[in-house]
Amino acid sequence: MGLASDQKNGWNTFNSTLLVPIESHMETSDKIAPWRNHGPALILLGISLLSILLLFSFITRSVPTLPNPTQLNLIYEGNTMRYGSPHNLFNLPMIGSLIWLINTIIGLVLLRNKDERFVVHLLLTITLVAQLIIWVTTLRLTNYI
Repeated sequence: MGLASDQKNGWNTFNSTLLVPIESHMETSDKIAPWRNHGPALILLGISLLSILLLFSFITRSVPTLPNPTQLNLIYEGNTMRYGSPHNLFNLPMIGSLIWLINTIIGLVLLRNKDERFVVHLLLTITLVAQLIIWVTTLRLTNYI
């Protein structure tokens, strides 16, 4: 009383039940699977982008309250090296945006190769660390720290 197996037109049949090949169900999930497998990379990208947007809004809110001229560059001892208009502080989030854009493009190109996943996560982590450094610099220049 075992199962009888026949080969008809390239399909295996058991007790006249047609088995559906697995490949037909995999086509739609293959399009979604690459993004599902890269959750940490997408989270790092999202946090970095959110950090840039928050930095833009913070500078927009704090520029009217800053004196003109304000400190723009600090040396390692904490003394001010250069003064200028508070609107020059918008250069900091622009630098952060440029870092984010370049590292995102490089990361998405490298993400196609499964062997480069660690490098992509390291690159995007460095992007987030750069955003944090820019935040600390902005807070020091606006005298919040």
